[in-house]
Amino acid sequence: MFNWFKTGILMAAIMALFGVIGMMLGGKQGMLMALVFGGAMNVFSYWFSDRMVLRMYNAREV
Repeated sequence: MFNWFKTGILMAAIMALFGVIGMMLGGKQGMLMALVFGGAMNVFSYWFSDRMVLRMYNAREV
């Protein structure tokens, strides 16, 4: 149960970082675009990170 909490905190921190950088670079519109990009990146990494790591190490089923 604690791993879910740590994952949520990490994803929220990434979203906050993207939001702050987007606000600094592009105002409200930049922040919105950065948050959308950060959210898409979080969803992609949450669903596909296992496959990416297995491919990176050329893992094969035994």
